[in-house]
Amino acid sequence: MLSNKSIGSVQQSQKLIVREYQTSSRSRCGIILDVQCPVARAFDFEVLVSLAASIASAGESAQLDLDFLFVGDQAYCFSTGSGQGEIDQLMQVLASVKYSQQDNWPALRRVVEENADHLQGATFLTLHWNPDRKSMAQFLDKLSIPNQSFVVIPGDSDPENASYHDPDFPNTHFLHPDRIQLQLANL
Repeated sequence: MLSNKSIGSVQQSQKLIVREYQTSSRSRCGIILDVQCPVARAFDFEVLVSLAASIASAGESAQLDLDFLFVGDQAYCFSTGSGQGEIDQLMQVLASVKYSQQDNWPALRRVVEENADHLQGATFLTLHWNPDRKSMAQFLDKLSIPNQSFVVIPGDSDPENASYHDPDFPNTHFLHPDRIQLQLANL
């Protein structure tokens, strides 16, 4: 939601000049997509991208401004809302995102750090839950940015396996590709 702010000032001519600025009262939330993926998990990556699209659509419906952060051949931060890109453009970006077998974790961490001061919330999407990825949740927690992580587990795995639960990270959800709708509905 945009509101107009008027600021009056008097210049040397002693005439009142009123300038209007638009400010956004909408929250800015980040969708952080980890594109590192082995070839064998290409289907799981497509599920992860679909999840990002669903989250972006829900964010737009809730009138959130969004920052979509990921690293492909370079680091990207695509923003929507407040006169920036719109949700249709974000969906086009998502449709073009490719997975990478190379682990670009340091670059992803850097782009998040560079944009964190603008975020009031964040969702981290990954196929891996290892110390590097856990550090993303810890970093956001340290900055008091509400966050949640979604980890799409391998489709051939048992979602009841204890390794797919992390009591140290209660806002981390492990999602099975075949059960994702049901699991999300139960959150």
